[in-house]
Amino acid sequence: MADPSVDHGPEEPAAEVQAAWKDEIARRLEDVKRGRVATIPADEAERMIRGDAPPTL
Repeated sequence: MADPSVDHGPEEPAAEVQAAWKDEIARRLEDVKRGRVATIPADEAERMIRGDAPPTL
């Protein structure tokens, strides 16, 4: 259950926020498609998050 002493904002984000995230997601997908960013397998990312593996660049 959420902490009632913390204002978590509205349950549904404002239309501007939804539009901004839609644009951001589209930009990130385009970066992947064009090879501007490298992806890594999920299991490797999980190991990095846990600290079991160093980041690969």
